[in-house]
Amino acid sequence: MLTVSSRVLNLLREVPESSVEELVGRLAESSCTASLVERILFDHPDVFDHDGGMSRKWHVLSGRAFPIARNYLEQPLRKWQEHALQEWIVAGRGGVVEAVTGTGKTAVGVAAIADAYSRGLRSLVLVPGIDLMEQWHSVLQRAVPNTKIGRRGDKFRDTLVSHRILISTVQSAVRGESFPATSGCLLVADEVHRYGASAFARALTDDFQERLGLTATYERSDDSIDTILSPYFGSTIDGCDYRRGYEEGILAPVRVVNIAVQFTPTERHDYEDADERARSARTKLINNCGIPAEPFGLFMQEVDRLSNDENAGPATFLARKFMKAFNDRRSILAQSHAKLDLLRQIGSAMRGPARSILFSETVAAAEAAAAMIADQGVAAEAMTSGMKPAERAALLGRFRVGEVVALATPRLLDEGIDVPEAELGLILAASRSRRQMVQRMGRIIRPKHDGRHAIFAIVYVEGTSEDPASGAHETFLRQILDIADEVRSVSGADAAALLRRWLLERPEDVEMNIAAEVLDAAVKSDPTEFDPDHAAVTASESNSWTKEAILDVFDDFEGLATWDELIELLPDDEIRKTLMAGNLEGRVSWTLVDGVLVGDGGQDRTSRKDRVARLWALRDTRAAIAPNPGLKQLRCAANGTPLESVSLQRLAELWESLAGSSSQVLESRVDPFGARRRGRC
Repeated sequence: MLTVSSRVLNLLREVPESSVEELVGRLAESSCTASLVERILFDHPDVFDHDGGMSRKWHVLSGRAFPIARNYLEQPLRKWQEHALQEWIVAGRGGVVEAVTGTGKTAVGVAAIADAYSRGLRSLVLVPGIDLMEQWHSVLQRAVPNTKIGRRGDKFRDTLVSHRILISTVQSAVRGESFPATSGCLLVADEVHRYGASAFARALTDDFQERLGLTATYERSDDSIDTILSPYFGSTIDGCDYRRGYEEGILAPVRVVNIAVQFTPTERHDYEDADERARSARTKLINNCGIPAEPFGLFMQEVDRLSNDENAGPATFLARKFMKAFNDRRSILAQSHAKLDLLRQIGSAMRGPARSILFSETVAAAEAAAAMIADQGVAAEAMTSGMKPAERAALLGRFRVGEVVALATPRLLDEGIDVPEAELGLILAASRSRRQMVQRMGRIIRPKHDGRHAIFAIVYVEGTSEDPASGAHETFLRQILDIADEVRSVSGADAAALLRRWLLERPEDVEMNIAAEVLDAAVKSDPTEFDPDHAAVTASESNSWTKEAILDVFDDFEGLATWDELIELLPDDEIRKTLMAGNLEGRVSWTLVDGVLVGDGGQDRTSRKDRVARLWALRDTRAAIAPNPGLKQLRCAANGTPLESVSLQRLAELWESLAGSSSQVLESRVDPFGARRRGRC
């Protein structure tokens, strides 16, 4: 239920420049008096302001007029972030902001910390692990550059006495004194749902008068949200769900495909046997042992506790019987031969440049999936809990630069790890956990630099507990289908073609009209130099020799050439006219790479789809690695992509040409036929 302060805030957002009397009238409650509303407005000068007139027309501070936004220098706050912080302030600087992964909830905490620092307050960031501690440290160093950011955890032993801003793992916070004796501090609790556990709740002390919780999914299988977290932090603040993120352009557009596969007869027999054993044991645990049936997470928690009971009575044996059957069923689904066969079929669609994450149920399944698609020429690796932190960081680094284009993982990427952008999420195992599915969705649904869709492929064995027809993936589907542009259901045989098409498609047409793109800029720059009607000749007016000359040069350049390379070698006026008209009988495609026109074509009548794939591989690879890479890095980036057919020497020449042109993009776009000539390299 909204407080009066929150309702006043919402009313002023809807109808700005309202007087106190007008607000009281809209609240329409006897308890909401003019003095109460006036006190709310004057008590929060960092949220509300008035025009200074006799009747005092009030409004909500927004944009750079919002004090927190002025203190947060990283980037402008998104609208939802601004709204959430305003809600938090009028709630007495207490509350939990819930925002789905990928929408920027960390920025809410950073902005609150920067504001607290400007007001002379100390701040503690509570995190569940070392990876998040390091991520927060990096972000805060940029956001609050004038102070040392302390850390507590791993090898670090900083405190809030010696540092005005401290990031601590929750484990370190409950083990030692890290807080000052004085109050008036800000606590930012990231992944706040975790701190309902009794051991972690000891970190939630009264030292902090200002309290902000952050989470993608504010839920637990026990009652500690009601008994511990809400009494400490305050009410839940609606941050950003998928619908709002989609409407505000924060999240990528989405496509979903359901891919059904079948068990072998032996697998079906083994699965049904394990399923029957699990169902029978579950029924007895609920009816005879008092285990709650729902929520499922609480049921599993109680069964796990019971199965580890040292007093091995009948209930303990029944719990162990259920866990054995449950794990057998899960293993059969995870290691389905049909799923591995599907990966063999769709591997060719995953060779890059688009990155993919495969979400499996078990470590063995993740390793098998990575091995299978690696056999299809995909740069793929498994990321599992057995890896050391440094090994995981190195693997994520290779994934970020495109040396690895597919990661297979059981649950390691579900929470608290900064994962590079990926385009395809291949879900190989169902999850009944809303938290797990929201985390997985967030790894894929971040906006792409070129506006591409996020793609979710749900692979399931038909007629099992992971079949959507049986209610599996219900949490995921209910949320994602609300914003999906396209939803398909296909067989394994059709999945490869569909995924390949989706991964290659872009929101813009890669085969640009050269006359419209380049000639228009040239005419605007110097209308006297070119006559557009003369230059934009038709195909019938172009001499065939000009087309052949252009295509021959493309062949000399192994099919890929920049605009400057072409005009350097082909200065003839007739050839220029043909190029500008784009009349090459559909045998050349064009795109912009760092603002420089690059074409793909030649005498060989390759398909437009192949040309598009190679041009986009060039653009994506160029964006993923340094402007001046070493030869080894360049070859690694090209391997597994449509660029791997281009020689290393030609790639190096092309990179050098793009680097030489990128500093003069405007000049080369506006005056492609100017007197100045650049060499090939």
